[in-house]
Amino acid sequence: MESVKDIPVVGGVINFFWQLSLMVLQIYVNILKLTFNIATNITSWFLEMIKSVLQSAIGFLDEAIQQTKQYENRVAEFIIKILVTLQEVLSYPIKSIKTTFQTG
Repeated sequence: MESVKDIPVVGGVINFFWQLSLMVLQIYVNILKLTFNIATNITSWFLEMIKSVLQSAIGFLDEAIQQTKQYENRVAEFIIKILVTLQEVLSYPIKSIKTTFQTG
């Protein structure tokens, strides 16, 4: 007994639809691959942008820290100059008193 596939016309039609379904499936797979590649590229680009923004922020904060340190250093130098001057002013009469007692 012959099966339906053994009839040339029916076998050809079944083969045609089988090949057609394989081609449609291949198209879907290629579309999925393309979509995945696009999504990967967009994600990669987005992550690179975030990385760039973070590097800029780090650079900005580093510069701000350096300027703050410079400001702190200037303030500290100014305070030290005031203290040194104050020490010199306060020690001046003591020096003159000492020299007066030593010479006198």
